[in-house]
Amino acid sequence: MRNAPIIVIIFIIVFAITLTALNIGIAIGFNASNEQYKSQKFSKNDIQYSSKFGDVMRTAALDKTGLVPIEGYDAYILLSTFPGLEEKDFDNVEALQGTYRYLDGKIVFDMMQGGPIHSAAQTISNIGMEKLYNNLKSRYSITQIDIIITEISK
Repeated sequence: MRNAPIIVIIFIIVFAITLTALNIGIAIGFNASNEQYKSQKFSKNDIQYSSKFGDVMRTAALDKTGLVPIEGYDAYILLSTFPGLEEKDFDNVEALQGTYRYLDGKIVFDMMQGGPIHSAAQTISNIGMEKLYNNLKSRYSITQIDIIITEISK
């Protein structure tokens, strides 16, 4: 019984050290991820391919906001980041757990039925980024990603 307070103190110290190490690991991981996004550069030849659009879009959003959303980018974050985007640009854009549609002048999100729901449900998938690119390409009649990014940044 006399050792009980010592055991509690040791437990608290070990717990505090573990939490500190975990927080440092998360911070280092986030900073590494942030730097990875910032360091991505694309040549004019790379920018011609729609598969690069998601990477370029995410990098441009990071450059504008300085933040990498933990859940990823959804339509609402991109709309608030790029003033030239319109809600209709997200018509039929796939997310991790559903699809955005443009209906009656507004963007709506149709959640997939079945399966577990998570907080990143509305994050735009890679396929969704390609659809967004195709929608923007049609609206602007431009295929070069860098020019599209410039246009939606206005």
